Amino acid sequence: MLTQEQLQYMEDKVLEWNVLFGNDLNNKNLIDTYINLCIEEGTEWVQAIKDQNHVEILDAICDSVFTGFMLNRLQEGGGYGKWFEVEDLGFPVILEKFIEDLQTKQIHSYTTCLVAEVYQASQHYNILEAFNRVAESNFSKAISKLAVENGEISLQDCVTEVESAGRYEDVFVHETESRFLIKARKDLQEGKEYPDGKIVKGDSWYKSVEDLGGLEEFIY
Repeated sequence: MLTQEQLQYMEDKVLEWNVLFGNDLNNKNLIDTYINLCIEEGTEWVQAIKDQNHVEILDAICDSVFTGFMLNRLQEGGGYGKWFEVEDLGFPVILEKFIEDLQTKQIHSYTTCLVAEVYQASQHYNILEAFNRVAESNFSKAISKLAVENGEISLQDCVTEVESAGRYEDVFVHETESRFLIKARKDLQEGKEYPDGKIVKGDSWYKSVEDLGGLEEFIY
């Protein structure tokens, strides 16, 4: 089972990723973007359970940690420091219900249920190590400025790669202090818009979870 210290580590890693990728932890304008991301990941989690696909379940759990923990930070502004201490709500968590809560912006209800569900899932999966692998993959979404300066990667080629795949529109380059990110404001597959841009990925720079070894070994 996950410990409180491990949950805290996961939250710290999520916030580190967001800072590295140029997201202001206090920018409440990002809340709607993260609500959409949480709904997207939660919907995939529900479908994976229906399909009894444990690899996809584990992947959706880790992705939901990345989106949900950041959503909590944006909503609470760091003032809800003990939010991940909920190990058991005392009743079964219905994933569809707490995803519906997000659609009406009941964020506190969603994040509380998320932590309880992640904690319970750690009986069946090595959540921490799976999270670390997903984190490694997520960090690879950033493009090193050194790689661009050395001519190893062309930013325009990256934009073209994403556009040609057909899922995203309004694709652009976002620069942080040490990295470049490829973002898109329109996700045609999900039918959603992201005013500040959604971080997207391409095969030419991104390392997938499968590239890093997959998640099968973390299923008990």
